[in-house]
Amino acid sequence: DAIVWTSADEMIEWSNAVFDRLVGKPRIETLGHRISAVLVLEENGVPVPAQSHPVRLALLDGKETSGVYGLAGTTRQLEILARPVDLASGEAHAIVTIRDCTERQELAHTRLLSIALQATIDAVVITDPQGLVRWVNDAFVTLTGYAREEIHGQGLCVLRSGQTSLETYQSLWETI
Repeated sequence: DAIVWTSADEMIEWSNAVFDRLVGKPRIETLGHRISAVLVLEENGVPVPAQSHPVRLALLDGKETSGVYGLAGTTRQLEILARPVDLASGEAHAIVTIRDCTERQELAHTRLLSIALQATIDAVVITDPQGLVRWVNDAFVTLTGYAREEIHGQGLCVLRSGQTSLETYQSLWETI
Protein backbone atom coordinates (compact mmCIF):
# COMPACT_ATOMS: atom_id res chain seq x y z
CA ASP A 1 0.00 0.00 0.00
CA ALA A 2 1.04 3.57 -0.61
CA ILE A 3 1.14 5.60 2.61
CA VAL A 4 1.19 9.38 2.97
CA TRP A 5 1.32 11.68 6.02
CA THR A 6 -0.05 15.20 5.54
CA SER A 7 -0.21 18.33 7.63
CA ALA A 8 -3.46 20.06 8.59
CA ASP A 9 -3.21 22.17 5.44
CA GLU A 10 -2.99 19.00 3.31
CA MET A 11 0.72 19.33 2.54
CA ILE A 12 2.63 16.07 2.10
CA GLU A 13 5.11 15.70 4.95
CA TRP A 14 6.10 12.06 4.37
CA SER A 15 5.35 9.27 1.89
CA ASN A 16 6.65 5.80 1.20
CA ALA A 17 8.29 4.51 -1.99
CA VAL A 18 5.03 2.88 -3.14
CA PHE A 19 3.40 6.32 -3.23
CA ASP A 20 6.32 7.71 -5.23
CA ARG A 21 5.89 4.95 -7.83
CA LEU A 22 2.11 5.38 -7.86
CA VAL A 23 2.26 9.09 -8.71
CA GLY A 24 5.35 8.67 -10.89
CA LYS A 25 7.37 11.35 -9.11
CA PRO A 26 10.36 11.25 -6.79
CA ARG A 27 9.68 12.17 -3.18
CA ILE A 28 11.67 15.38 -3.55
CA GLU A 29 8.97 16.62 -5.96
CA THR A 30 6.01 15.71 -3.74
CA LEU A 31 7.09 16.69 -0.22
CA GLY A 32 5.67 20.07 0.75
CA HIS A 33 3.01 19.99 -1.96
CA ARG A 34 -0.74 19.76 -1.47
CA ILE A 35 -1.85 16.15 -1.80
CA SER A 36 -4.76 17.04 -4.08
CA ALA A 37 -2.23 18.49 -6.56
CA VAL A 38 0.00 15.39 -6.44
CA LEU A 39 -2.67 12.67 -6.13
CA VAL A 40 -5.19 13.90 -8.71
CA LEU A 41 -8.34 11.81 -8.49
CA GLU A 42 -11.37 11.23 -10.72
CA GLU A 43 -14.88 9.91 -10.18
CA ASN A 44 -16.52 8.52 -13.32
CA GLY A 45 -13.90 10.29 -15.44
CA VAL A 46 -14.55 13.68 -13.84
CA PRO A 47 -11.75 15.29 -11.80
CA VAL A 48 -12.43 15.47 -8.06
CA PRO A 49 -12.19 19.14 -7.00
CA ALA A 50 -9.56 19.92 -4.34
CA GLN A 51 -12.32 20.84 -1.87
CA SER A 52 -13.81 17.33 -2.25
CA HIS A 53 -10.53 15.41 -2.05
CA PRO A 54 -10.87 12.63 0.56
CA VAL A 55 -7.89 13.94 2.56
CA ARG A 56 -9.41 17.40 2.83
CA LEU A 57 -12.78 15.94 3.86
CA ALA A 58 -11.12 13.83 6.58
CA LEU A 59 -9.27 16.83 7.95
CA LEU A 60 -12.34 19.11 7.85
CA ASP A 61 -14.78 16.60 9.34
CA GLY A 62 -12.32 14.98 11.72
CA LYS A 63 -13.63 11.61 10.52
CA GLU A 64 -12.21 8.75 8.52
CA THR A 65 -13.01 9.06 4.81
CA SER A 66 -12.77 6.30 2.25
CA GLY A 67 -13.71 5.57 -1.33
CA VAL A 68 -12.63 4.22 -4.70
CA TYR A 69 -11.36 6.75 -7.20
CA GLY A 70 -9.69 6.78 -10.57
CA LEU A 71 -6.14 8.08 -10.79
CA ALA A 72 -6.33 10.95 -13.28
CA GLY A 73 -4.73 10.27 -16.63
CA THR A 74 -4.67 6.49 -16.09
CA THR A 75 -7.03 3.53 -16.00
CA ARG A 76 -6.02 2.74 -12.42
CA GLN A 77 -8.59 2.45 -9.66
CA LEU A 78 -7.49 3.39 -6.15
CA GLU A 79 -9.03 2.52 -2.81
CA ILE A 80 -8.26 5.46 -0.52
CA LEU A 81 -8.60 5.66 3.24
CA ALA A 82 -7.82 9.01 4.89
CA ARG A 83 -7.71 9.14 8.70
CA PRO A 84 -7.36 12.36 10.68
CA VAL A 85 -4.79 12.21 13.47
CA ASP A 86 -4.69 14.74 16.31
CA LEU A 87 -1.28 15.01 17.92
CA ALA A 88 -0.80 15.81 21.59
CA SER A 89 0.30 19.29 20.50
CA GLY A 90 -3.18 19.86 19.09
CA GLU A 91 -1.98 19.77 15.50
CA ALA A 92 -4.16 17.88 13.05
CA HIS A 93 -2.62 15.64 10.44
CA ALA A 94 -3.90 12.93 8.14
CA ILE A 95 -2.55 9.51 7.39
CA VAL A 96 -3.62 8.20 4.00
CA THR A 97 -3.41 4.63 2.74
CA ILE A 98 -3.86 3.98 -0.96
CA ARG A 99 -4.35 0.56 -2.52
CA ASP A 100 -4.33 -0.02 -6.25
CA CYS A 101 -7.49 -2.10 -6.79
CA THR A 102 -7.49 -1.94 -10.61
CA GLU A 103 -7.22 -5.71 -11.09
CA ARG A 104 -9.97 -6.39 -8.56
CA GLN A 105 -12.26 -3.85 -10.26
CA GLU A 106 -11.50 -5.33 -13.70
CA LEU A 107 -12.23 -8.83 -12.41
CA ALA A 108 -15.58 -7.67 -11.00
CA HIS A 109 -16.37 -6.04 -14.36
CA THR A 110 -15.43 -9.24 -16.20
CA ARG A 111 -17.67 -11.28 -13.91
CA LEU A 112 -20.56 -8.91 -14.57
CA LEU A 113 -20.05 -9.19 -18.34
CA SER A 114 -19.90 -12.97 -18.05
CA ILE A 115 -23.22 -13.02 -16.20
CA ALA A 116 -24.77 -10.77 -18.86
CA LEU A 117 -23.47 -12.92 -21.73
CA GLN A 118 -24.70 -16.08 -20.04
CA ALA A 119 -28.16 -14.61 -19.43
CA THR A 120 -28.79 -13.20 -22.91
CA ILE A 121 -31.27 -14.99 -25.18
CA ASP A 122 -28.90 -14.52 -28.13
CA ALA A 123 -26.36 -17.22 -28.88
CA VAL A 124 -22.87 -16.06 -27.98
CA VAL A 125 -19.65 -17.83 -28.91
CA ILE A 126 -16.11 -16.73 -28.10
CA THR A 127 -13.24 -18.05 -30.20
CA ASP A 128 -9.49 -17.75 -30.01
CA PRO A 129 -7.53 -16.02 -32.82
CA GLN A 130 -7.46 -19.29 -34.78
CA GLY A 131 -11.26 -19.47 -34.77
CA LEU A 132 -11.50 -22.34 -32.28
CA VAL A 133 -14.39 -22.18 -29.81
CA ARG A 134 -13.34 -21.33 -26.27
CA TRP A 135 -16.70 -20.40 -24.66
CA VAL A 136 -20.41 -20.53 -25.48
CA ASN A 137 -23.49 -19.45 -23.53
CA ASP A 138 -26.62 -21.46 -22.79
CA ALA A 139 -28.50 -19.93 -25.75
CA PHE A 140 -25.81 -21.24 -28.11
CA VAL A 141 -26.16 -24.74 -26.63
CA THR A 142 -29.95 -24.58 -27.00
CA LEU A 143 -29.85 -23.21 -30.55
CA THR A 144 -27.23 -25.58 -31.95
CA GLY A 145 -27.76 -28.69 -29.84
CA TYR A 146 -24.02 -28.93 -29.23
CA ALA A 147 -22.91 -29.57 -25.65
CA ARG A 148 -20.19 -27.24 -24.40
CA GLU A 149 -17.74 -30.14 -24.24
CA GLU A 150 -18.50 -31.11 -27.86
CA ILE A 151 -17.97 -27.67 -29.35
CA HIS A 152 -15.03 -26.54 -27.20
CA GLY A 153 -11.86 -26.48 -29.30
CA GLN A 154 -13.78 -26.95 -32.56
CA GLY A 155 -13.88 -24.52 -35.47
CA LEU A 156 -17.20 -22.86 -36.24
CA CYS A 157 -17.27 -24.75 -39.54
CA VAL A 158 -18.88 -27.64 -37.61
CA LEU A 159 -22.05 -25.54 -37.64
CA ARG A 160 -22.31 -25.81 -41.43
CA SER A 161 -25.48 -27.80 -42.06
CA GLY A 162 -25.43 -27.89 -45.85
CA GLN A 163 -28.94 -26.37 -45.91
CA THR A 164 -27.75 -22.77 -46.15
CA SER A 165 -26.57 -21.37 -49.48
CA LEU A 166 -22.82 -20.95 -49.91
CA GLU A 167 -23.35 -17.21 -50.54
CA THR A 168 -25.20 -16.75 -47.22
CA TYR A 169 -22.62 -18.85 -45.40
CA GLN A 170 -19.73 -16.81 -46.87
CA SER A 171 -21.45 -13.54 -45.94
CA LEU A 172 -22.03 -14.82 -42.42
CA TRP A 173 -18.39 -15.91 -42.12
CA GLU A 174 -17.17 -12.48 -43.33
CA THR A 175 -19.31 -10.84 -40.65
CA ILE A 176 -17.89 -13.14 -37.99
